[in-house]
Amino acid sequence: MQKPISIFFSFVLCVGCALASVGCDGKDDVKTPDENGGNSVVESIDLVSDGVSDYTLVCQTELSNDIKFMAASLRTATGASFRTGTNAYTKAHEILIGTGRDCEAAVKGLLHGYVIKAVGERIIIAGTDICWTVLGMEAFMREVRSRSGSSSISFPGSLNIVEDPEDAQLIATFLREERKFTLEAESVGVCKGDNVIKYAQGAASDGKYVFFALRAGEDPNGIVYKYTLHPFALVDKTGVFSCYHANDMTYDSRRKKMIVAHSSGDPYGYTLLDVETMERTEVKTSFYTSGIAYNAKDDVFGITHSGSKYMLSNADFNKTVKDYGRSDGMSDTYCAQGMGSDDSYVYFPMSPIKDISTDNVLVVYGWDGKYIDTLHLPITYESETMFYAAGDYYIVFNRGGASLYRLIPVISFDPSK
Repeated sequence: MQKPISIFFSFVLCVGCALASVGCDGKDDVKTPDENGGNSVVESIDLVSDGVSDYTLVCQTELSNDIKFMAASLRTATGASFRTGTNAYTKAHEILIGTGRDCEAAVKGLLHGYVIKAVGERIIIAGTDICWTVLGMEAFMREVRSRSGSSSISFPGSLNIVEDPEDAQLIATFLREERKFTLEAESVGVCKGDNVIKYAQGAASDGKYVFFALRAGEDPNGIVYKYTLHPFALVDKTGVFSCYHANDMTYDSRRKKMIVAHSSGDPYGYTLLDVETMERTEVKTSFYTSGIAYNAKDDVFGITHSGSKYMLSNADFNKTVKDYGRSDGMSDTYCAQGMGSDDSYVYFPMSPIKDISTDNVLVVYGWDGKYIDTLHLPITYESETMFYAAGDYYIVFNRGGASLYRLIPVISFDPSK
C-alpha cells in the first residue's frame, strides 16, 4: 500500500533554497529580531542601488528550483545578482521566504493567504502553506517589476501586502487559468464510527463542521457523525437510521441542510439533516442518485450515477434541469464514487481498481457539463467522496472509518505571473 505523501503544516513553513550566481552564508552586520519578532521600522529599503544588491534570499530546502527561478527573475528585472543562503538572521539584508520566526509571526491568524512585509531592513515573504508562499513570491516579483526601469529599486519601510481571501477556491482558480499543478494531501483525522457502523460513505461540510455518513456493512442502518473542522473533534451524531448505502452527501447552504443520498437499497431516497438540531426528514426523487453536489449560486444540484451520468436537478429534486452524461471514459480504469463541487466545477473522485490502476483521480467538469481535466492523486486508498469548505478541498477515504484528508495543490514559481 502506497504511503501518503508528505504533510505540510500552516505557519511553520519549509520552503526551498538554491544557489544563485553568488552564494554564501557568511555573517555580516547581523541584526536578529527583537523579542517581539521584528526590528524597528526604517524609512526605506534599498533593494538595488546602482545596479547592485546586497540582499540575500534565505529559505530552506523544499523549493530549491523555485528559489533558483526567483533569483534569475530578480536579475532579469533589476540587473542585480542576489546571494542565497539557508540560515536566517545571519545578514543585515535578507529576504526571508517562509523561514524564521518573522515569517511565522507574519501569517499568524491567516487561514489562507500570504504576507509580504518589511521587518526592519529585512523583507518577509510568507504563506500559510507552500503553495501560498509561492504565490507570495510571484506577488513580490510583480512589485519589483512595477518599480524596475532604473538602476535603483526601493521599497518603503512600511511595506505590508496581505492576501487573505475569504473563499480562495485555489484549485478552481488554477484550472480556470490553465496553470499546471499537481495534488498532494495531508491527513486531518479519522471518524472511526463504532464496532458495527464503521464503513465510510458520504461526507460534506458547512465550513465549520464536517458530517460523515458511516454504515454497517450490508445492513441498511447507519449513523451521521458531526465533527468540528478546526480542531477535528466529534461534537454530535444521529441515532441509527436507515441510510442504506449512504453513498454521498452534500450541503444545501440555502436551506441549511445536509443531504444524504441513500443510493443502492433505496436509489431514489434522500435523508435531509438539519445541521443544528440533527433532525431528519426523508424525501423521494424521480432519479437514481449515487453522487450529489450543490451549487448555491444557481440553486441546483449536480447528480451522478455509476460514473456514466452527470445531470442537474432543481432544488426540489423533482425536475431534471440538464442531463449531460459523462464522456471522460474513466470508468474503464477507475471505480466511480461520489462527487463534490465549488462555484465553478464539479469533481468526481474515482478510486483505483485492483491490477488496473494505482492512484485516485478527480475528474473535473464545469457546471455547464463540459469536461475540463483529470487530476491525479498518488494515494492508493479507496476514496468515497470529496468536498470544498472554507477555503480548502477535502477527500474522504474508507480507511479505518472515514479518513479525512486535505487536498493541497502544488505549483512551481512562474516568473510570468
